[in-house]
Amino acid sequence: MDRERIVEHYLMQSQEKGFEIDQVRKELEANDVPEEEIRIIVRKVDEQVQIQAVNKSSRIKGMQLIIAGAILVVVGMIIFLITTLGNIDLGDAALFLCGQVVGGGSLIATGLAWRKQEAEKRRRLQFRPRMPRIDVFDDLE
Repeated sequence: MDRERIVEHYLMQSQEKGFEIDQVRKELEANDVPEEEIRIIVRKVDEQVQIQAVNKSSRIKGMQLIIAGAILVVVGMIIFLITTLGNIDLGDAALFLCGQVVGGGSLIATGLAWRKQEAEKRRRLQFRPRMPRIDVFDDLE
């Protein structure tokens, strides 16, 4: 099996509940894979698992901001319509509704900007060129 297929296999396993990165090393050692190859595979699997975790949490945070902003805007608009139609008289307190709608709108804008920024980060991480590792101490021997 080539390295990329092995990494894909363990990435699929990482989606399952109870996955531990130590399982990768143990299984590879049991299959008599060379130590250097094990280190490379474990590093790649670990990197991809971390990227997936960050992507998931950032998507959730952006969506939470959008949902909270939408709730504020909707509640503000409902209360505004009720007071405008004359069912409830809030007097001067009705001005606070504008703040609620503006605040909700800013949360929506922040959530959208957050999602866009995180999408750009994900894109950069996926296409980041890999530099070969250079060991400085090799030349001294």
